[in-house]
Amino acid sequence: MKKLILITVATLIGLITGANAQMQNYDSSPKAALLSKALKNRGVVKMASPTDESGLRYDGWVSIKLLPVQKNNSFSPSSTTPNKTEEQTWDCGDNGNNVTATLSNDTLTISGTGNMADYPNEGMPWYNSRESIRAVVIEDGVSSVGGRVFRSCESLTSVIIPNSVTKIGNRAFSGCSALVSVTMGNSVTTMDTAAFIACSSLRSIVLPNSITTIGVAVFQECSALTSINIPDSVTRIDLYAFALCTALTSINIPDGVNDIGQQAFYYCISLDSITIPGSVNSIGMWAFDSCINLTYVKLSEGIENIMKSAFRLNIRLPSITIPNSVTTIGEYAFYNCSALTSVIFGDNLTTIEGFAFLRCKSLTSVTIPNSVTTIGRATFGSCSALASVSFGTGITSIPDFMFDQCDGLVSINIPDNVTLIGTYAFQACYGLSSVIIPNSVGTIQEGAFYLCTALPSVTIPNSVTSIGMYAFCNSGLTSLVIPNSVIFIGDGAFACCFALTSIDLEIGSVYFSSENGVLFNQTKTILKQYPAGKQGTYTVPNSVISIGNSAFYGCSFLTSVTIQDSVKYIGEAAFMSCYALTSVNIPGGVNIIKANTFSLCRSLTSVTIPNSVNSVGNYAFSSCISLDTIYVSWEVPLAVSSDVFSYIGIDTIDLIVLCNLTSAYESADVWGDFQISEDCSSSANEGLQKYDNNALHIYPNPTTGIVNIDNPDNAEISAYTSRGALIERNNGTQIDLGKHPAGTLQRGCPVP
Repeated sequence: MKKLILITVATLIGLITGANAQMQNYDSSPKAALLSKALKNRGVVKMASPTDESGLRYDGWVSIKLLPVQKNNSFSPSSTTPNKTEEQTWDCGDNGNNVTATLSNDTLTISGTGNMADYPNEGMPWYNSRESIRAVVIEDGVSSVGGRVFRSCESLTSVIIPNSVTKIGNRAFSGCSALVSVTMGNSVTTMDTAAFIACSSLRSIVLPNSITTIGVAVFQECSALTSINIPDSVTRIDLYAFALCTALTSINIPDGVNDIGQQAFYYCISLDSITIPGSVNSIGMWAFDSCINLTYVKLSEGIENIMKSAFRLNIRLPSITIPNSVTTIGEYAFYNCSALTSVIFGDNLTTIEGFAFLRCKSLTSVTIPNSVTTIGRATFGSCSALASVSFGTGITSIPDFMFDQCDGLVSINIPDNVTLIGTYAFQACYGLSSVIIPNSVGTIQEGAFYLCTALPSVTIPNSVTSIGMYAFCNSGLTSLVIPNSVIFIGDGAFACCFALTSIDLEIGSVYFSSENGVLFNQTKTILKQYPAGKQGTYTVPNSVISIGNSAFYGCSFLTSVTIQDSVKYIGEAAFMSCYALTSVNIPGGVNIIKANTFSLCRSLTSVTIPNSVNSVGNYAFSSCISLDTIYVSWEVPLAVSSDVFSYIGIDTIDLIVLCNLTSAYESADVWGDFQISEDCSSSANEGLQKYDNNALHIYPNPTTGIVNIDNPDNAEISAYTSRGALIERNNGTQIDLGKHPAGTLQRGCPVP
């Protein structure tokens, strides 16, 4: 039998505190804690029957009804009424309009005529009572719902909007997280920005045919909204309109909508299909971005523009057909649609912007129509399954990174209307084994075929005039003939081609020369490229003045290089990654050791840096893990960065310096971390005196006093210290070194 116990609040307080001795048995009940909660909520609490601990037994359920406290603290059944909020009334009309709000119990009623006022955040007059509002009823006569009027009424569950209302203001119901029901009249034409944003319990809403625009972020973050019927009267779906509606599974877009705004359906992760009518002119940026369960998209004839990232990260979309009406596909439009296997382009498409299909890793084939004249960079980059590409006649260049990391691409036939192959256009196409370059191509840009490790050969047509740096670096080339038309070859164009043993030229080249398969400029003063497949040792010809950037880069079979004293310049990364190189000499005329010059020379054990060197670039000896001895002959330690010797333990490397210079090097940055010792032999110190006697006769040699110079042409003679400081300059036949510190004597240059 169900028992009904009526307890006044006063009695309940006494019961909890122990003031009412007659009811003390309830204190010992294990359910006593619920009474405190009942007091707080002023509701009805159902409890299981008390146990023996309470001293009382009841069968079935016990219901406790909390009643208002009487002023005389006495119990009177005839005077009890349900708990109600005291009625309050506020004016809320705009510009003197006769609109009032009355809060009675848990219902806020808006009545009168005209527009409601707009309020700032937390500015509505009932703000402090907002938690008690469960329902809002707007009566006929009110013409607008003011901005922010019900913002953050988190207990509000239902709203009735009459036919007289034409406008719902900015953020009117934003953050009403308990709102589940909205009845909207048939006169609403406008829902302003974020009108229902973050109404996270709203599951459905019926929009009247009077609405023409779904405004900015109106339903953003309505995370319980599962479906919505957009009426035929709507012509625009504005930006963020349904963004982050994570439960939305279906939505109809009527024929009549002209524009779908930016991020309109962003991150609608439950949406599985969408049909976009031909009335839509433009699909906005990120409109359907991150709709990760979208498996069907129909684009109707009439659509002209698919904007940036419109369908980005639709990772389950298997195919897409671009209608003939579309002229532009924006950048990143289908970025990382990783399940996309097929794309069919319309016949009037003119522009595919950069990265449009980047990382569509399931895409197997592409046919670019003749209408396309512009393609952006990396359009099909990282489409790892792409095996077939057919180019239209409208393309005149292969853009930068266009097929970067397309592992599945085996062969490519570049059409004869193409004049340029862009930077890293086919980079890391590891499966590419055949390329046909037509006679129309004039420029192969930087890294165009970089890391095409399966490409054994390529015929460079005599239309090509320029081959960019690293153009075929790290490719699988086994042989190469450079045509006479080529006038420019960039640094490292054929570096790290480990199967390439010879770089050959067509007979009659006027810009380059080749000797024993090594590429030089025409006069052999610049060594351009040493084939990485050549083995053993090599002596640089004495005609060479400059070793170019990356000239020996990746020559992993080269064990020793002899560089003639004629060489004055060694380029950046010149010997980088020469893994087998054990020894190399740096001539005394070299002034700069450039960045990465000997980086990753893992077998290099010792190096002598001449005192002519006045600069050492970053990472010059980085990762030279076998390096155990460095010889230097600067009187004053050269300032270098710690990066010069990065990734090696310099504290175990012997640094050999000149006599009496240990303390100077120990106190110097970087050098002080080496194991320092001195070489005080006469040959080491005599090495300070370097003579250029191609045109001069110097005697006696060596000397520590008067240097006599046979100088019939009266050339200008300059004497320098090893620090590079000028100590004497004349046009005579003698220099008295006895009055100067020991230094370097060299033929100077005429003073400008």
